[in-house]
Amino acid sequence: MTFLSSTDMQSSKTSHRPLAAIALIIACAIFSMSNIHIIDISKNNYDVSNFSCSWGPNSTQSCIELLSNRLPRPHSCPPRWLFLGDSTMKRLFFVSKLRDVLIELPLRLEQMNCTRSFQTHRCKLNEVFGLPQRDQWIPLPPEEFGGPVVMRGPCNDCFGCNTDFLDCPIGNGSSCYDASYGGYVSMEFAKDAEIQTEEYNTSQENIASRFDRVWNKRLDVWKNKPICVFSAGNHDILVENITTAAYENNVRFLLKTFQNVCEHIVWLGNTAPLRDDTEYKQ
Repeated sequence: MTFLSSTDMQSSKTSHRPLAAIALIIACAIFSMSNIHIIDISKNNYDVSNFSCSWGPNSTQSCIELLSNRLPRPHSCPPRWLFLGDSTMKRLFFVSKLRDVLIELPLRLEQMNCTRSFQTHRCKLNEVFGLPQRDQWIPLPPEEFGGPVVMRGPCNDCFGCNTDFLDCPIGNGSSCYDASYGGYVSMEFAKDAEIQTEEYNTSQENIASRFDRVWNKRLDVWKNKPICVFSAGNHDILVENITTAAYENNVRFLLKTFQNVCEHIVWLGNTAPLRDDTEYKQ
């Protein structure tokens, strides 16, 4: 199964500096920001090459071309990137050159005046985003099939999935910066209650609200919203009694929550072993 947008994105031949690193791992479907819906392509005659690609160590070109042609043309400012997911997304971000491009390089540029937010403990979730802690943590109702599963409280199920991102405020400036910036955000489920505030019950709503408030407040200068790269599923399958339909509903919830926060969404599909494995059925 993959994911489709209801409208085509305009083709763009522009290049983005982080693309070479990003394309190293991408097996994705790309969403435009209107009328997000999910379609089972096994039941329809869709040309998946128009909106998705598969990556392999010796076959990277199709994903590079897809991203180069389908991502929106940036305005006068370089794109900002957020990578949101579990430990697989973290490894992508930390092992590739993404961290160097989106965090280390901007930090060395004094004119950008960036600040780094790094999660130091699996239970310091609200703190890394500067969000107030809710007085009492409340799990999601069972019928919502959300996380967490292991840690019954405001903590990451994933040990070591440390959020790491930059804020680079423009302030009173009249122009954006010459370099991209961004980061990795720990988000293990399509829907979960790991981060709660008095305003929102889910991590997805709180994180979306935070980046919309901080990153998108000066769109008069930085014309484009961030490009968001998502993946979810490895932890969702551990939720008790979850079904494919419930997972799809939660993915819809995730994407719609970020619909007005991100300029563009890239979805990394989950992979499966190329074998007939009766112990770990896919």
